[in-house]
Amino acid sequence: MEDLIVQSSKFRVQGSRFTVQNLKKYFTLCSLLPALCLFLLACGSPYGIYHRVRPGENLFRICKTYGVNLQEVAELNNITDAGQIKAGQKIFIPGANDQLTVILPESTPEKGEEENVEISSIPKKEIERPDKIKLEKGLFEWPVRGNITSPFGVRGGKNHDGIDIQAKEGTPIKAAAAGKVIFSSDEIRSYGNLIIIKHEGRFSTVYAHNRKNLVKQGDLVEKAQVIAEVGDTGRATSSHLHFEVRDGKKPRNPVFFLP
Repeated sequence: MEDLIVQSSKFRVQGSRFTVQNLKKYFTLCSLLPALCLFLLACGSPYGIYHRVRPGENLFRICKTYGVNLQEVAELNNITDAGQIKAGQKIFIPGANDQLTVILPESTPEKGEEENVEISSIPKKEIERPDKIKLEKGLFEWPVRGNITSPFGVRGGKNHDGIDIQAKEGTPIKAAAAGKVIFSSDEIRSYGNLIIIKHEGRFSTVYAHNRKNLVKQGDLVEKAQVIAEVGDTGRATSSHLHFEVRDGKKPRNPVFFLP
């Protein structure tokens, strides 16, 4: 995730006296704390290693070897189909310290031997395709249309908790789904003008670097409602939308939820 700098340093109490201006800043900060915590508790530098895929390895066996969640690894590495991985490819494994050797299965039986294998002897997990990656396409709509200039995952040694979508300055940004605005401010400096929408259930969506926010905290918004305009506020070098999907406080890969 991009480094976050909360502008709480603006608020200072001199001695034991509060000024009206300080009180306003204090109560504003308190009202934003839940949304700020959503970011601060999830941010940080990635911890893990890159595993180089050897011939014969698949995503399921790699994840099983390291004891990590296949879905999480798939999302971090933008793998929407387990069949995508190839020998020589590097896959980021969260929480790992060293590259491990993946134990490959014994050679498959000859054609004549396959007929003697009973279906009941095959582990149920193998029948259910344990390498299957879950996609929830269409759960959210694209907030803007454009090329993804920076994907979800590890970027330059840091977590990138969303996707960057290239768009012209002033392009309307639409709510990815109906929900309630729980944050609309520029209090997180690196994100610039930022909006967070809480949706029904456990998900939230994030819209950052906006030129202008068109909704305020507490507003109820409909799916596809225009909520902001694309800009380059905060820590941005060009006009684009930084878009995130959060499952509780956990960042998820938006591509796995978009049509």
